[in-house]
Amino acid sequence: VATEVFTDPDIETPLLLRLAAEVWPALVLLVVAVVVGQAYGAVAFRRATGHAGEPVPVALAGAARDLLGRPVPRLGTALAGTLADAAVLVLSWALLRVLWEPIGADLAAGRFMSPDTLLLLVGFVAIWLILLLAAGAVHAAVSTWWALEQAT
Repeated sequence: VATEVFTDPDIETPLLLRLAAEVWPALVLLVVAVVVGQAYGAVAFRRATGHAGEPVPVALAGAARDLLGRPVPRLGTALAGTLADAAVLVLSWALLRVLWEPIGADLAAGRFMSPDTLLLLVGFVAIWLILLLAAGAVHAAVSTWWALEQAT
């Protein structure tokens, strides 16, 4: 599929969209596998490291039984966590891309040492660090949600 998409003379449609249009069933399967894998891994991890401290083979088997016994809350939590992580990733990427435009223009023009460019770079790094902290907070919230879900 990649060779057909790469050699396609259509240059108006972005390459990634053309590629995704060709392999969408595999992308859907990948998302399903990620969500199921996160649900299974979270339950197994909790069983292996929780108060009971089950051995890993027992925790893995118990996680499979638990996931089959209560699939909706476990898969729902995994899907919500995946969507939250994806939203943070997309929003961070979009914001940093927009903020990089004036910096990239200044760097391309050879104005690396100008005070404006240095100030923009410092601001960019500060916003990048804030976004990293926000992503960590979202991840901690999802982890807490998992702990609450599995405590019931």
